[in-house]
Amino acid sequence: MGIIGVVAALTIPTLISDYQERVTVTKMKKMYSTLSNAYGLYLVENGSGERFETTEEGAIKAFEVFKPYLKVSKDCGTGLGEGCIYTGIYKRKNGTDKDQAGSPYFPYSNKIYYKVVLSDGAS
Repeated sequence: MGIIGVVAALTIPTLISDYQERVTVTKMKKMYSTLSNAYGLYLVENGSGERFETTEEGAIKAFEVFKPYLKVSKDCGTGLGEGCIYTGIYKRKNGTDKDQAGSPYFPYSNKIYYKVVLSDGAS
């Protein structure tokens, strides 16, 4: 029994990690497909794509263009809407807030991200 316990202790974390990675990859592929389909429908109806500025106004305009092609269940806009993606604020270990805007990983203000939750739960 001890040997089985040791083998299980060594393999279960790897199995869980592999499963979590597959779930994340599947979600990303589904989101890519959803956005790709919305863009394709937009191109069919309008003939060509648009460029959007990396500003709050650009984010709002981009959402207005693609909204008819997405099934949105919650619209948080460019604010810090509860239950939507990326707020730009993360908690440090000591419990204080850390704003990620301006960091090398999140170089833009939170206002340029338009946040929505789709009917399938994707955000």
